[in-house]
Amino acid sequence: MNTNNRKTADPKVERIIRWRESLATMPDERFFEIIRIYLGEIHTPFNKDRLIEQLSSIFRKEQTKKTITAFLSEFDIKMLSAISIVPSATQEKLAEFFSGEHSLSDIYSELLNLNERLLIYTYKDLEANSSVIAVNPLLEEVLSPFIGVSHLFRRPECISRNLDVHFSLSPLFLASFISYIESYPDLCRNDLSIKKKDIERLGKIFPKKEKCLSLILNALINLGIARLGEKELSIDEKRLAKFASLPECRQYAYLSVASAAHFGRESLRSQAQLLLDIAATVPPEGFSRSSLLRTAFLLNNTAEIQRPAQSTFSRILEARTRSLSDAKITSGTADAVIDSAIEFGLFVPYGTDEGGEVMYVRSGIMQENEPQSSGSKRGLLNINAGTSITVMPGLSLSELLPLVSFMDVTACSTVTEFEVTRKSVSRAFDKNRTPSDIYALLSCYSAYEIPQSLQMNINEWYSSYSSAILYKGYVLKVNEKSARVVENSPGIAPYIQ
Repeated sequence: MNTNNRKTADPKVERIIRWRESLATMPDERFFEIIRIYLGEIHTPFNKDRLIEQLSSIFRKEQTKKTITAFLSEFDIKMLSAISIVPSATQEKLAEFFSGEHSLSDIYSELLNLNERLLIYTYKDLEANSSVIAVNPLLEEVLSPFIGVSHLFRRPECISRNLDVHFSLSPLFLASFISYIESYPDLCRNDLSIKKKDIERLGKIFPKKEKCLSLILNALINLGIARLGEKELSIDEKRLAKFASLPECRQYAYLSVASAAHFGRESLRSQAQLLLDIAATVPPEGFSRSSLLRTAFLLNNTAEIQRPAQSTFSRILEARTRSLSDAKITSGTADAVIDSAIEFGLFVPYGTDEGGEVMYVRSGIMQENEPQSSGSKRGLLNINAGTSITVMPGLSLSELLPLVSFMDVTACSTVTEFEVTRKSVSRAFDKNRTPSDIYALLSCYSAYEIPQSLQMNINEWYSSYSSAILYKGYVLKVNEKSARVVENSPGIAPYIQ
């Protein structure tokens, strides 16, 4: 056979040639067994190519096509659909794909059954050095109406709606936890687990959110936003500011991925986009957890799809045509990412199906909305008696970070409470913020004037803070003429005290 011709042949013709080659290169015992089943006794002399042609002609008969489609089981349809969609499908890939639904023995038995019925065949992919499973090209048109993406995801009827209000991440929740980290920078051990006393304290401030907070902490560390020193965590403010400038849904996608593992920059971006793509495919009636994982597998392994796009899911599959070789996510990591996304409220329970399985829908926070207008947000902050401050939802993470830099979170549930203390404002003073800066921030979001008692406290703390300052660094001695140049130099001025 001329291999040069194969390169220019029609793709369907190539697949047929490959199928014929797989038959021709079979062990003789297996080949003749198949021929006897379909053609009866073999009379000598015989020619292998002629026998394969006679076998091919059987699949062109209308009666054969009707018989094949009549005996397709639900598992047949799902397996054939997966084989037709997953590029270079192998036993291992298919076992991983159906792992949440079928046992290994069931999967291998099904593949053997389809192979014996000649609905599928196996060929050697020399480049990948693996045995690839494909649908019999002579049956592609016959099977096309019966297989596809829609058959891989159950659309069960929701028999019990979940009407509870479920937690979802919010800018205020994240800002509150960052405030806690700055208040208690020694909250975790060297293995990044949270200390017992901090778990108890967090349980009071963030009721029933210890697991969620542990995942966020791990994500912040993997993102390089929180850095673990010898004894304490520190916040990289520049990196945090860049993170806060991202669209809200992307912030949560990055946190979900980074909570599961540490990725390089490009892989992190790719996997965050993968999670957003998964969310975009979830239908209004929801997906089960296993369907979310199955979606992750398909999107993660599909670089190209040949069939016309028929749905949102198919369009996303078709769009992911770039190389994913450097951005693959393992099944174990996908498990962890989906679990984090559920814990963070990116997917919320919609209800349960007839089998009692929870169905998840995409949360509203996963929609990449247009940036909110920068209109007045006065009234979202209320200064209570003394030094207690209540912050209402409505501010972005970028707007909240300057606020929480001088406050300690005391309660984060339906209402989020902060407190201004000597210790908390000292953190702001350490960053060269003045009482005027603090008053300006509070005035932006408060509908009323700042109480004089709070101003007196902050002024007193600042006076005490600035009464004695120990500087460290270098002494630069210059003459009077050079002093003006140095003081106005943009490269040196920020470092002069």
